[in-house]
Amino acid sequence: MKRLIFAVVFSIVFLSSAVLHAGRDMVPLKMPRVDLSPFLAAGCVDNDQAKGFVCPAEVLRRFKCSELSLAQDLGGFDMPVALCVLGRKGRARAKSKDEQAVAYRGCMLRVPLRYVIYTTKGFWVTKSPGELVKAVSPIDSAEKAASLVMALEPNVFLNPPAESKAHVLKTRDKKFLRPSAAAVDGGFAVRLFERTICGCGLHPVFAVDYRVSANGDVSEISRKLVMEGLEEICVD
Repeated sequence: MKRLIFAVVFSIVFLSSAVLHAGRDMVPLKMPRVDLSPFLAAGCVDNDQAKGFVCPAEVLRRFKCSELSLAQDLGGFDMPVALCVLGRKGRARAKSKDEQAVAYRGCMLRVPLRYVIYTTKGFWVTKSPGELVKAVSPIDSAEKAASLVMALEPNVFLNPPAESKAHVLKTRDKKFLRPSAAAVDGGFAVRLFERTICGCGLHPVFAVDYRVSANGDVSEISRKLVMEGLEEICVD
């Protein structure tokens, strides 16, 4: 029992320390551009007038993706990466719902997501959170830590949405309206933005502080409401 109490107290003290450290020392976070050169060499293009980054059918078949898209917030991985979407519609979506995935996007109809990463050994289609963490570890920079959180949590973004009727500011404190990061014991604290996508309500946006360890463990430290809508809407 004493050991359990000690463990709980230690965890609270550790997380509190991380919050205080992050609040005091967090600095603005800038994400590098994703290197697409291996995908371009494989046949994709990054100048399509309608869609920008586009890959031909043979590349999609090679990686078993319905679509490959630019993972623009994942430049912190410091290696070429693209988002692999499975089953966009119809029969393909029905078949894909049982597929292994790193994460899922959507509400009632969830779309499985994988990430295609180019390593020193060639392309690697990561099919689970564990495979993604293994591919990008160790987590040795704040940018890599932030990219890992966003890859694992598709509703988390580098920046908050622009202010509009759908997203009204609930704070004017600028430190909660920009991505930022700080080194903490054993890893990094990163501040990113979680959007409430599904369900009915005002769909708030939160500034969320995460702790990411060197071996890729992600935990939430704290969150603050920064935006929400003027009217309730429902998204299925």
